[in-house]
Amino acid sequence: MATCFCCPKPRYKRLVDGLFPEDPQTPTPVSANMDKLLFFAQTSPDHLDNIGEYPALRLRRSLQREKNGHVALQVTEKLLSACDSQKLQLIVDSYLDILHNMLETSNTERPPIRL
Repeated sequence: MATCFCCPKPRYKRLVDGLFPEDPQTPTPVSANMDKLLFFAQTSPDHLDNIGEYPALRLRRSLQREKNGHVALQVTEKLLSACDSQKLQLIVDSYLDILHNMLETSNTERPPIRL
């Protein structure tokens, strides 16, 4: 889905999109972009709910296309570990949504779930 130059994607979406590797079978996010997203999340806590929801949306799209969804899970786990306790609730709902969607899929290759 392309956007016009007058309506660019929000920064958090560009940062999350940059985490997903070119090869859909690569199970890890791009680390340099992960650092940028974590810094953005810490400096802009008002965007945390959107930052948490967008990987869940990307996961649903990936699973519909029968692609690997491990990156979305790892992104949300790192966001959870980086958040302070007062902002944690904004990310937890998205994390649980991602876990639910991954458990519902028929994909037998699942990453280990760390709680």
